[in-house]
Amino acid sequence: MSEIVPHKKIVKRGRFLRKYRVPLSRIDYKNEVNGIEVELQSHIRGRGTCLGCRETPCMTRSEEDFSMHDIFKEFPSDPSLEICPTQAIIQEESGEISIDSSECIGCGLCVACCPYGAISFNQKGIACVERSDPDNLTIPNANRNDNVKHERPIRSGQIDTVSSSRLLKILEAIDRLSSQRKMQFVRNLLAACGIACRIRRSGDTNVRIDGVLELTNGRLGVLEVELKNEVLNSPRALLEDVAVLHGRYGVDISRIDPVSVITKLPNKRSEYYQVVNDIEKILGLRIRTITIGILLAILWQFKNIESFAGNLFMTPSCDSNLLPSVNKYLGVTVLETDLYPGACRPVK
Repeated sequence: MSEIVPHKKIVKRGRFLRKYRVPLSRIDYKNEVNGIEVELQSHIRGRGTCLGCRETPCMTRSEEDFSMHDIFKEFPSDPSLEICPTQAIIQEESGEISIDSSECIGCGLCVACCPYGAISFNQKGIACVERSDPDNLTIPNANRNDNVKHERPIRSGQIDTVSSSRLLKILEAIDRLSSQRKMQFVRNLLAACGIACRIRRSGDTNVRIDGVLELTNGRLGVLEVELKNEVLNSPRALLEDVAVLHGRYGVDISRIDPVSVITKLPNKRSEYYQVVNDIEKILGLRIRTITIGILLAILWQFKNIESFAGNLFMTPSCDSNLLPSVNKYLGVTVLETDLYPGACRPVK
C-alpha cells in the first residue's frame, strides 16, 4: 500500500528539522483560537510548533495504520495514504508544513493526527500551522538522520466546539468530493477513531464491499458508505457483504459487525429502520449506523471506538435516537441537542 503524494516534498536532510528540548508528554486542546498547549516531560508548557518531520503524520498515515487481520490480505484496498480529503496540506522545501486556507474544510483530521501540537483552528474554523516556536521549546535537530518514531502524547480537551453550523459546512464540502475521496474521508475518520479500515480500490469490480473493518476487541466488520439519499440501499448491501465475508473469506457470521456510515438518519417513516429490525430478527445480524457528524464529534473529543458492544449505534424502529448512546459513549454529556438535523435522530 503506497502512493506518490504530489504536494509532499522529500526532505533529503533527514527526519526532523528541529526537535523539542525534552520529549513531549501531553497536548491540551483548550477549545479556543491558538489554544493548543503542549507539555514537555520536564513540565515546561507552551505553544507547540511544526518540527518539519519527513514522514508528515498530519499528511499521510503509515502503512501500519491500515494493517489488518491476515484474512484481508487479498482484499483489493485503496492504496492512498493521504489524510486530508482536499489535499490542502502542503510540505514545503524546508520540510515544514503549510495549509492552503482556500482548500481546507475544517474537518480536524490533520489536527488530530499531528503528534506535536502544531496544528489548530483559527477563528474561521480553518486549520493553521504554528512554525515560529513562540515559547522557545525546540532546538535544531543536530542528528537529522535519526530514526525516531513519532511520539504518542496524551491528548486532552477537544479540537473545537462541536456546532451545527461547523458540521454542516464540512458536510457541504464533502458532498463536492469525488466518490473515492468520500470513501477515503470515511476511512480516515474511522482510523482516527481507532477502527482499522480498508476501503475498496477504485475501479475494482470483483468485490462489492465498500470496506472491511477490524476493531481493537478483535471483531471484524463490513462497511457500506452511503452519503447520498439512497440510505435504504445500505442494509441490503451489508447483507451481501456479510455473505461474501463468510463465503469468500471464511469469517464466522457471529464475528461480523455490519456498519453503515451515512450523512444523516432517514425520517421515522423510512423503511430503513424496519429493514434493520427484520435483519436482526431473522438473521441475528445487528447493523450499526453511524453518521459523519457522530464520527467527527468522537474525533474532536479524542475518543476511540473499541467495540460495538450492547446497543451502541443501533437504530430500532421504536427509538432511533442515537443521542443518548453517543453521550454515554463519550463519557460526558457533550451533546444536549442534535449535532445537526439528522445526525443523531430522524428529522421527522
